[in-house]
Amino acid sequence: DLFKKVAVRKLAGDGFTGQLRVLAPGNTTERVAEMYLPPCRIRRFVDAKDLHQRVATDTEHDEAGMYFPISPNNPLVDAWCTCTVDDKWVVVGLQMTVAKREHPVAGEDVAKAQFKAIHAALATHRVDVDKAAWVVFVLPAAHYVGFPYQHAKVRPGEQKQPAGLIWAHTQAKLAMQLGGQLVCPRRQVTPPPPTQP
Repeated sequence: DLFKKVAVRKLAGDGFTGQLRVLAPGNTTERVAEMYLPPCRIRRFVDAKDLHQRVATDTEHDEAGMYFPISPNNPLVDAWCTCTVDDKWVVVGLQMTVAKREHPVAGEDVAKAQFKAIHAALATHRVDVDKAAWVVFVLPAAHYVGFPYQHAKVRPGEQKQPAGLIWAHTQAKLAMQLGGQLVCPRRQVTPPPPTQP
């Protein structure tokens, strides 16, 4: 939870310009892409309909947003944003994670509905966005190299399946650099006053 909060504040407040590693659907090899996420406001939404309205309002006022579901009803995407990947303007689902390696296939239904809601809002205001769907795993830089791309959960005895069975999307990983000044509040200790001789 701490990493997620730090990553959200850093990405929304500072934006991001740099590289991410991409696994294209159906492939087993990675490629490097350039990503640019402008600084944006943090918004919260209830469902796909509410998300559509919030994106439409922000687009109408020429504002960028990072959109979070109020309830954790989608294990696939923690937040939505628009950014460029290799100079293409795309809608990206972000997952700030250090643990989850699989997701229920049902999670793709929710992600697909939210993705379509964002595209519909942008289309209403004639914003040209690439139709490709992306999920970017935002990971601590120290751990992201060894983090596997996500798989969909299958029934016992079945082989693992790549994510994208219901909602086809490209998976990528972004290494989040965390500075030494970021200290967990629960571990921050105030030194005792010096003792008098």
